Amino acid sequence: MAILTYSFETGEIIWHVDLILALVWLVFGLSVSAILLLMLMIRLGEVSRVASYFYLVPPLTAVEAWWLFDEQLSSIALLGIVITVTGVYLALKKPAVKSNRGTE
Repeated sequence: MAILTYSFETGEIIWHVDLILALVWLVFGLSVSAILLLMLMIRLGEVSRVASYFYLVPPLTAVEAWWLFDEQLSSIALLGIVITVTGVYLALKKPAVKSNRGTE
């Protein structure tokens, strides 16, 4: 990416309030808080849940793009979202407790 950047871009940054606010949000609002939440979940022994939640990032990004930027969601994308969410749900749900009554 560095080679493409230096080949096609000037490297000039026009500092504007919108750019600064976006950078602050990306660094503190998303990155730092996401890593802190990730570390907290790992500390609480939720490692498998954390790994499962990573599968929700692409579907949620697609829904966010549809909601905020009016991008189209194709039927294949919707099917993929349903399959992914169902898979994560099945991986995270608690197993049913079997009763030993009546087997004596």
